Amino acid sequence: MPSEKMLVFALEENYFAVPLNFVSGIAQISSITPLPLATKEVAGLVNYYGKILMVVDMKILIKDLEKAVDRAENFQNAKMVILNNEGLEIGIIVDRVKGIKEIEEDNSKRSNEPEGSIISHEYIEKGVVVNVLNVQSLFRKYMKDEKFAEGKIIKTEREILQKTPENEFVIFSSGENSYAVSSSEIQYIIKDAKIHNVTNAPKEVIGKIEFDGVLVPVVSSEYLLAGRTGKASRRFLIIRNGNRLFGIGVSKVERVVKLMPEDIYYPPYLIGSENELVGVILEQEQAIPILSMDALLQKYQQYFVEFTESHEKEAVEEISILVFKIADSLFGLESDYVDSISKLSPITPIDNVPSTVLGVMNYRQENVIVIDLLESNKGLIEELRSEKFKDSKKVIILRNCEFKAGILVDKLEGIFKTQLNLITTLSTTQSEEKLIKGFMQLRGFTVPLINPRNIVSSTNNFKDLVKKETEKNNSQIKKEKKSKRRG
Repeated sequence: MPSEKMLVFALEENYFAVPLNFVSGIAQISSITPLPLATKEVAGLVNYYGKILMVVDMKILIKDLEKAVDRAENFQNAKMVILNNEGLEIGIIVDRVKGIKEIEEDNSKRSNEPEGSIISHEYIEKGVVVNVLNVQSLFRKYMKDEKFAEGKIIKTEREILQKTPENEFVIFSSGENSYAVSSSEIQYIIKDAKIHNVTNAPKEVIGKIEFDGVLVPVVSSEYLLAGRTGKASRRFLIIRNGNRLFGIGVSKVERVVKLMPEDIYYPPYLIGSENELVGVILEQEQAIPILSMDALLQKYQQYFVEFTESHEKEAVEEISILVFKIADSLFGLESDYVDSISKLSPITPIDNVPSTVLGVMNYRQENVIVIDLLESNKGLIEELRSEKFKDSKKVIILRNCEFKAGILVDKLEGIFKTQLNLITTLSTTQSEEKLIKGFMQLRGFTVPLINPRNIVSSTNNFKDLVKKETEKNNSQIKKEKKSKRRG
């Protein structure tokens, strides 16, 4: 009597079987990476001995398709049966593997499930009903293109891989999982930015942040990729789509890698839109999906348009800030207060002035008081005369000073625009008395804004002393020159 060998497994208290000729292995899952926008029974991807396997949670697929799935469910150490159909493989998660049984045809009967169902027929084993999987139907459900059976991607297959000749990818964490995106899609990476609330936004949009003076909507990567809330985002990937910017909040930016095309794998299936999953990177036991952010965020395009239009309608005053570095600290100064920027010239020390005053330098036949805000150059007057400091350091000369004053800086970062309402200002009393008048956010950094009036008023207090000391110094120089001529 004809018979067939079956691998029998359990899902809770129910029993299922699969013909043994379709089984290529049984394994324990060490780690699994969820796929973005996947149907809820798809648990994710695993690296199985150098192969990328899509893994299906059979409990969800067979028992309760309508039941919501908590994507935070931990599949670690779960049992996985690897199914093989003409060289293509899929993993299925089961509760328990019962063993191999040889089933006679007379003991089986067709299932009442409709044609094309995952269950093909059933049989009775010691009074227990065992449902047999229709493996071909399962593969047809997920395998969409058999030409990728070998798993390796062809270099010209995906446009996103052609955008970056070096195939450079940024790998980031979202919750406990790692993903990759082509560096060509990322405009900038910022950290610890302040998130402002938004109203009437999709649940995936967690707020808005400031980037280069513009408010950018931010989407949670955990909502986007795994359909759940998680820890607060600590890094933000700024993505440009056309002339619009949006941010992706991620847990951590791990590293940037450069890969050859043959290092990128393309599984023989796609979940969701064909453009969302670009390929897969294999690292040790981990399978890291390469994503197209542009494709993933397509469904939010209308919201991004409305967000941009609503903020453009708001009449918001913008100001330009010159950002510079003193030692290792960033500072900003409203560009309206900047008269010019000069290379460092020789400095003449002056006695009896505050410790922040390095001395006086000549600029366009005028004397400029040089201010060292952090006193980081204190005692370095002689060194400041050397050529290396003349080339590296700059002096920002302030406007509207009766007696010109300049701020000695180590590096100019550039001029950035920001909205006036995004600047955190100190009270009028505080700002008049202190060097700092407020703060701005710049690419994840909090930048103190200099109060130029404080500097102007402080130089006015001793401008007569500076004039007197300068005249005295000039007189001494003239005497020395005359003495040399006579000699």
